[in-house]
Amino acid sequence: MTRNDSIERRFSYKILASAITSGLGLVTLALVPRSLGSALYGQFDFLRSQFATIVNFLRTGTAEAFFNYNSRNENSRAAIVFYSLFAAAVSLLVVLGTWAAIVFGAADRAFPEIAGGHIMLGACVGLATWIFTVVTGFGDSKGQTRQVEIIKVVSRTAGIVVLVVLFVLNAITLTAYLIYTIAIMLAPAVVSAIYYRRSNLADGSAPVQRGELKSIGKYFLTFCSPLVVYSIFSLVHDIFDRWFLQFAAGSEQQGYYALGFRVASICTLIILAINPIFMRELSKAHGEERLGVMRTLYNRYLRMIYFLVACLAVFFAFHSNEIIYVFGGEGYRGASWPFFLMALSPIIAVYGQLNSSVYFSTERTKSYRNILLVFMVAGLPISYILVAPGDYFVPGLQLGAVGLATKKLAVQFAAVNALAFFNCRYLGASFRKLLFHQMLMIGGLAGALWVFKGGQVLSEPPAGWWAMFRMILTGIAYSVFVLAVIYCKPALAGLSKDEVIRLRNKIPLFHKRQ
Repeated sequence: MTRNDSIERRFSYKILASAITSGLGLVTLALVPRSLGSALYGQFDFLRSQFATIVNFLRTGTAEAFFNYNSRNENSRAAIVFYSLFAAAVSLLVVLGTWAAIVFGAADRAFPEIAGGHIMLGACVGLATWIFTVVTGFGDSKGQTRQVEIIKVVSRTAGIVVLVVLFVLNAITLTAYLIYTIAIMLAPAVVSAIYYRRSNLADGSAPVQRGELKSIGKYFLTFCSPLVVYSIFSLVHDIFDRWFLQFAAGSEQQGYYALGFRVASICTLIILAINPIFMRELSKAHGEERLGVMRTLYNRYLRMIYFLVACLAVFFAFHSNEIIYVFGGEGYRGASWPFFLMALSPIIAVYGQLNSSVYFSTERTKSYRNILLVFMVAGLPISYILVAPGDYFVPGLQLGAVGLATKKLAVQFAAVNALAFFNCRYLGASFRKLLFHQMLMIGGLAGALWVFKGGQVLSEPPAGWWAMFRMILTGIAYSVFVLAVIYCKPALAGLSKDEVIRLRNKIPLFHKRQ
């Protein structure tokens, strides 16, 4: 068994790898939306989103159960065999179900304006993303963060080289990009699986007995059964949101929403990267009945990650037009406000992801289900009212991508704070302090940017590169402001004064003379 790194070192690896991956993601953002155009890019993201929702429904919390089990148990061979069989069955069901929908014409209504071949590739994107998440997450559950992150970064870098070649050859079509997405998900998953096998991370050599599989099945059933009803509502809710936007507003509005979602995804890379480590440590502490350790982890890392993501998200939101100008071009002129709203969504996603991890780590899946069901039921009519055209039988506000983005922010903010409230009661933490921290960070960061931009929220759509130069100058001033906040009030970023001083002293300019 390979030696595990400390939690601090694993967080460092994750943040460094996330920074690199975010940079590579910006390259993708600079090439793909402009090459495909708003309509085709909207179709791609619509397919990605819908099949991600379908796969999430079919797996119904099993990925979290698999991660939780592996975090607590050294011998994972039986769990690997069980989950491999389950994944194969789900994959077969998705492929056959998609094929049948295309053949019998149901896909035409489910995926308006999209060809059958692209729909099948979209199904494969959903499955490949799931496989990537589970396989690479297995390394995190075993404390092998550094090795897995190296594999992911190398694979992603190679993928960017391929994408640049396709761009130079003017070969980025919807078909090519769907196939490319499948490949960049499966490549690191395959390499990681080979590494796990050679490192014997499954920790067991004897053949798996039927009784072991039966025991694993009972664990998964106990963990996941409370989530079945939630998964059904989640399927209906998430499928409806993106389908109704496509049906009522068309591919162009879908493209505006997708561009904002893609930038939001770059910010949420930090959450997605760090969340497995956070969940592993919570699972271990819960298994050892160390509530104080869980409370410390929760208070510290919720603030730290929230601060990091808020700094990025607020900056991106305030520079929506400049970013659209660079990455989207003229075809995305109408995306300013959808982009602004979606750029803020990672701030809420921080609380959603990390608070969800607490529920899964403590196996309180029934409470998790009950809380989120309330907000899902409320979200459906809100989506309809904000997106539906005014000439429908039940008229709506016809806000398109702006309406869906507004609904997502409002409902998710309420939902994740409800999750946080009950987590605080369980852990003995102060919800009032966490809520105050949220408001203070958003208000302070937004206020600073408003001042740096001369009293503007969104700049006028740029006509040249002067706007980008101004954005860089604003970014420098904003960075100095953020560093000053961290130094003067480190607790806002989940740090202590001693930690900030140690970080400062690692910079050559501040090395103390001996």
